[in-house]
Amino acid sequence: MTSRTVSAWWNIPTPEGWTSRHDPECSTLEPPSRMSALQLSAARKGTEITDEDLREFAENHLAAGASPSPVEAGDFKGFSIAYRDESHHWRQWFLRSHNVAVFVTYNCPVKLAGEEDIVVNTALSDLRLSNGAL
Repeated sequence: MTSRTVSAWWNIPTPEGWTSRHDPECSTLEPPSRMSALQLSAARKGTEITDEDLREFAENHLAAGASPSPVEAGDFKGFSIAYRDESHHWRQWFLRSHNVAVFVTYNCPVKLAGEEDIVVNTALSDLRLSNGAL
């Protein structure tokens, strides 16, 4: 049975061999190499989260020219962006389900870009809204 990383508002399978830890600001999942990280944080609103809410949250990236791609991730939908700096490759997802927004960031050294995409995409395909989130 696959273990899951669980928060009050969402849960996701922990990829085989990866570890997870919870900090006040986010949850982090890491492979054994610890060269990359998948981080998730969430916010809850008193009303339904909208696409406009997600765009506002990503405003700095979008204003800088990031090109969003629509995505579905388990119980959530929204958009993702990808970019690189001198040393790291970044993927970010801005997701919503009902009144919960989840912000997901994956980063790795540029030389490893793409190597864990299948693992990350598979985990995100089973991102679920936790019981009691609504």
